[in-house]
Amino acid sequence: MFRLRTFGGLTLERDGAPYAGPATQRRRLALLALLAAADGALSRDRLMALLWPEADPERARHSLDDALSALRRELRSDTLFLGVASLRLNPELIESDVADHAAAIRQDDNERAVALYAGPFLDGFYVPAAGDFERWASAERARRALAHANALDALATAAAARGDRAASVRWRQAHVGIDPLDTAACLRLLEALRLAGSHAHALRVARVHEALLREELGVAPGAEWSAAVDNLRAELTREPDPAPVAAAAPVSHSIAPAQDNAEQVDISVSEGTHVPTAEPGRAPHRKKWTARVLASGVLLLAGIGGYGAWRERTASSRTVATTTSAPAVAARTSIAVLPFAHADGASSDEPFADGLTDELISALSKVSGIRVTGRTSAFALKGRGLNVRTIADTLGVGSVLEGSVRREGDRLRVTVQLVSARDNGVIWAETYDRKLADVFAVQGEIAHAITNALLPTLGGRVVQVDGVRVRDLATYEQYLKGRYFAGRRTPGDLRRAVGYFEQAVANDSTFAQAYAGLADARVLLVLLGDSPPRDELPRARAAAAIAIRLDPTLAEAHTALGNILEAFDWDAAAADRELARAVELDPGYATAQLYHGIHLLNRGHFAEAIARLTQARILDPLSAPVRMQLGRAYVSAHRPDVALPFLQSAVELSPEFTAAHLQIGDAYLQQHNYASALTAFRRAAALNGGRDSAQIAFGLAATGQRDSAARLLSALLAEPPRRYLPPVPVAKAFVALGDMDAAFRWLERGLDQRAAQMRTIKVTPAFDPLHSDPRWARLLRRMNVEL
Repeated sequence: MFRLRTFGGLTLERDGAPYAGPATQRRRLALLALLAAADGALSRDRLMALLWPEADPERARHSLDDALSALRRELRSDTLFLGVASLRLNPELIESDVADHAAAIRQDDNERAVALYAGPFLDGFYVPAAGDFERWASAERARRALAHANALDALATAAAARGDRAASVRWRQAHVGIDPLDTAACLRLLEALRLAGSHAHALRVARVHEALLREELGVAPGAEWSAAVDNLRAELTREPDPAPVAAAAPVSHSIAPAQDNAEQVDISVSEGTHVPTAEPGRAPHRKKWTARVLASGVLLLAGIGGYGAWRERTASSRTVATTTSAPAVAARTSIAVLPFAHADGASSDEPFADGLTDELISALSKVSGIRVTGRTSAFALKGRGLNVRTIADTLGVGSVLEGSVRREGDRLRVTVQLVSARDNGVIWAETYDRKLADVFAVQGEIAHAITNALLPTLGGRVVQVDGVRVRDLATYEQYLKGRYFAGRRTPGDLRRAVGYFEQAVANDSTFAQAYAGLADARVLLVLLGDSPPRDELPRARAAAAIAIRLDPTLAEAHTALGNILEAFDWDAAAADRELARAVELDPGYATAQLYHGIHLLNRGHFAEAIARLTQARILDPLSAPVRMQLGRAYVSAHRPDVALPFLQSAVELSPEFTAAHLQIGDAYLQQHNYASALTAFRRAAALNGGRDSAQIAFGLAATGQRDSAARLLSALLAEPPRRYLPPVPVAKAFVALGDMDAAFRWLERGLDQRAAQMRTIKVTPAFDPLHSDPRWARLLRRMNVEL
């Protein structure tokens, strides 16, 4: 059975797995989408006009006939299309999510309609030289989005009517996620938050919405908005927020289309997201949608995310007493260092400017008493043009540092100012006009000035801030370029990063930070790229060891080594020692907190893991990997109600984050929301080219569709051996099918391959049925994992 998926992109599946072949040629897919979305049949003339507008009638007719014949031939059915002069798809041979969505809307099955809507209709898909098709797609996109919004409104209204205030907030939140500039939707969310007793967080939503309207549209909300906000302030003054309502099952909704990361089994170690550039001729809706998604992410985390975090803290406090809560009001001593602008606009200076930002974040994070937002979150707001108050609300800080860098010959000009979020006042500002070789001294002076401005109790005393220790400027620039490309996290950029780090250490064999960067980049080439572990890991270990020998106090080096020991060597004791040491050396280094949290989670130490991951989230609130790992922790603890807000916000931040989609699927399985679970698994498989198709087989088997699961698994196993099948999801599928022997065979294969996913199996809920089998204990012992 074939299925066309049109929401969030356009893909064709066969028996639940992504299908690749001539049928996925762009105009043929567009032809299928046109017929799937039609309320009835479409005439041949209409199809020709939409898909071949530049061709003469005879040539267009020939092109359409060729496309129809090719689809019938490849999909092996002469009855794929019904009709002669007008055509429609045969629903017995090819299904579609758009037809199912339309049926759910007609039947008032709003929950099913929302679950089916995985993103805008045909998002990111275009047909060159077919303007009428794009106009049709745009109109359909708007129509389907409106139907989705109406379904969310209906669900929110129904939840409020039955007194389920938390569910009403969740549905309203999802509606705002579609369009964060929709004042009417935001008003309804404010009211839902007010009824739920969360006035303070409603006001945060209001502040961010007002800022977005100013910055995106140059307008202000109307009188109804002002009255609602004034009412919220008055109620908040009269009485504090009462105890929060019980957590509701989160909404199955993804507001954003495809775009994150490469291999998401281990994207937990990634801090950045690569956004592909638009293809030539692409229609502009994608750019508009991407901008809207970014705005939505800011609103989610600055305002709505406040409500989610409040609920997360409440829920997790019942489970984990050690979980750290963010303060209600950002302290003056919390700071976000925004990426410095390169004032002359030269793109060649971007690595230098970003590198200075990185170094300043790293230096300040080591100062006791100052909380510094992590790199991922700071760089997520790069070039967004948001004002200081919006940035501070989004990141939960009391002050923001912004500046610019200009290089002219051997001269360097750095302009910086520290701004208070409370009143937008400048706390401190300075311009440094020096020789380029003095860049290290400038970094130190900026760090000292900020420290003394934020910690006035020091009485102007100089604070020791360690910086990069390197012999010459040329070597330092190579290091900065290495950090710049490593932060982009694509395989090609990681290889460039390795090259720059190698040049740096070749020039200066005492440069500990460059060795640490080299170790981390090589590990990421294995986890996120296609580099063989046998080539990269020995070199990564050696680089980390050299960095530690050169500077035993370098947290980055201990973090890199700890990640290798945890992910590949399965040496729990040594990994724990290195990662704990990294956290001890630099508690403000979010990556160390993240890696240590992952390690503790994989060992089954849930309380300690959640404490570490929560601290990482406080340090780096816009990090999708941190939120995904927090969600995974609660999925592993069978707490899907707490997990889903984390996982869904990770997808909001990084829409192609396949690991988050997979965890969302697992969470929905625990809630018995089977349709949403399968949607999440299919989304993950579509994003990574089908490598996770075995997860769909697992989902089918876990939801009782055993025959379909067995057929899909058989098809996957019959494919040529050159295609890599990750052993862990295959083993999950066999467990769900009840074939424990086959499951253990695949886990043994993963053990032999030293597959990175194997480190997670102890806490993977799908393997719970194996725990009573003696082979399970033997398997864990071989991995040096305690029972």
